[in-house]
Amino acid sequence: CGTVRRLDVSDNSLGDLGVFPIAQLLRSGASLAELDLTATGVGAVGMKDLCSSLVTRPTDSLTKLNLGLNNVDDEFFAAVSAMVDANRSLLFLDLRAPRISNVGAMQLANAMQNNYTLHTIILSSGLRPNHEGWPTALWQLPKIRQMLDRNLAARRRRLWRILRGAAHVIFAYIRFREEYYLPQGIGAQAAKRHFEESAMRQRAAMRVV
Repeated sequence: CGTVRRLDVSDNSLGDLGVFPIAQLLRSGASLAELDLTATGVGAVGMKDLCSSLVTRPTDSLTKLNLGLNNVDDEFFAAVSAMVDANRSLLFLDLRAPRISNVGAMQLANAMQNNYTLHTIILSSGLRPNHEGWPTALWQLPKIRQMLDRNLAARRRRLWRILRGAAHVIFAYIRFREEYYLPQGIGAQAAKRHFEESAMRQRAAMRVV
């Protein structure tokens, strides 16, 4: 089980009972990277068990989770929101549903305030109201989008810092090679000019970076 990286059981009538073994698989330490439960008939009961397995293992390797087109209600959203609040590995979450209530939208928005890794959430392209609180729910969606953009920007900044650090290591190695592997027979004045030119080239290269 530890070697399974992607599990796709979409478009199967699993229901809540069919999700329990998958939740147990996650609790056992399986290093899943992707899990697709799209259109599997999962409801709030199964989702609570699945999400609790991800909450108890917040450093899990799961980065992509598809939960769309299931029996989504407020309890379903509550379970997912609690997982989003605690999980620190997910990057992509599919929550497509024909309806989303104000309560569900607020729960997800509140959870995203504490999550700095998730940068993509798919809700739906055809959302429609399911009660009088729908106009309020619409106000939560820009907040969710804003926090997703925040996480994506932070991810890009981390990548940029990694690239800059790698470039500085390379330039430091080049300078070391130039300073300690001088041409044979070079004099003191020539060596001084050699070091000065090397430092100037390094500073110019760092400005470019």
